[in-house]
Amino acid sequence: MDGNTRGMTSSPMVAMLLLALLLLTTGGLTAQQQRMRSPRQDKIDRVERLKQMKLMEELQLGEEESVRFMAKRKAHEERMRNMEEERSRILDDLAISLEDKAGDDIITGTCDRVLETDRKMFEERKRYQDEMRKLLSPEKYAKLLIFERNFQSQVRDAMRRSIGRGKSKYER
Repeated sequence: MDGNTRGMTSSPMVAMLLLALLLLTTGGLTAQQQRMRSPRQDKIDRVERLKQMKLMEELQLGEEESVRFMAKRKAHEERMRNMEEERSRILDDLAISLEDKAGDDIITGTCDRVLETDRKMFEERKRYQDEMRKLLSPEKYAKLLIFERNFQSQVRDAMRRSIGRGKSKYER
């Protein structure tokens, strides 16, 4: 490989192209699955794709680093999504228990399951943060943390503006 080729493979543009390819190949849904998706889920997916692209732009990862980063991030998000779904099912059970006027022991047991799921979610976030800290340079890790905070704030702000509320303290 000559010097020019090497420079091209580590450029942010190549990393963005790899990200796009990764998203196209791993995020593909069957036609039936796409028809069954709700408009809300489509919006969530668009926001997630935007987030990934902006994050890759912000971190300016090389080709190999980008692939490792996105694989770890995707696995983390899948684990978190599964736990959030589990938490939601448990809360549904809790609501049914309350409607059925279940005994304190059943309600307490269900609340304990919610807290246990919350603990698992916290542990997963910590595990992911530790993994990112090892993978990224201190500067890129710091950028990741700040990006996450700012992006979430921007999404909340956009939602507030769409229903006529105020601005976030992080908006510039």
